[in-house]
Amino acid sequence: MDFSQWPKFRHKPVGIDLTEAGIQHTKARLETIGITNSEYSLLVADAEYLPFQTSQFDLVYAWGVFHHSPNTDKCFHEAFRVLKPGGTLKAMIYHTPSWTGLMLWLRYALLTGKIVMSLKEVAFKYLESPGTKIYSVSEGRKLVCNAGFVDICLSTQLSPGNLLSIRPSHKYQSLVYRLIWKIYPRSLVKLLGNRLGSYLLIRAKKLSK
Repeated sequence: MDFSQWPKFRHKPVGIDLTEAGIQHTKARLETIGITNSEYSLLVADAEYLPFQTSQFDLVYAWGVFHHSPNTDKCFHEAFRVLKPGGTLKAMIYHTPSWTGLMLWLRYALLTGKIVMSLKEVAFKYLESPGTKIYSVSEGRKLVCNAGFVDICLSTQLSPGNLLSIRPSHKYQSLVYRLIWKIYPRSLVKLLGNRLGSYLLIRAKKLSK
């Protein structure tokens, strides 16, 4: 869990989650690794409407969050708003095209005769929770630029899902899927590099005054 690392490197970091259940789960996890509640702050909040003052933080970090929001563009604008001038955004949103997206398209579009479905449509319906969005590098850059950021750096990276190095969920427990997990050409995917990685990594700055 990423948030458990922040108290080690930042003074009293602030974390948010959309649900109270998520907050309580995080608190319990932090307690088990010896991080006391005086070392951090957690609250229920929506990334589209952050309950913080303008120019409050040095760093905004969001790993795999903004692409689940109905209004991803608003999330980037809110991240920009709460950053101090000179502050840094570090974020990850899902990238297309990717190995994961192509596998989902084969399963839910090609093999079901719905070949007109786009990678974005397949991801929206079948990648993690319904409504998940994926972005090309140029689309990701546009999101960040439109929010006002400068010094933008984007890169793609392979994910565990691209390599099928994760444990298959309950949807993928049949003999066919177990065989796919076994014969999947992980070495070849690694050799081909990060170009078709699912992670679109973003680093950007809010201009100093």
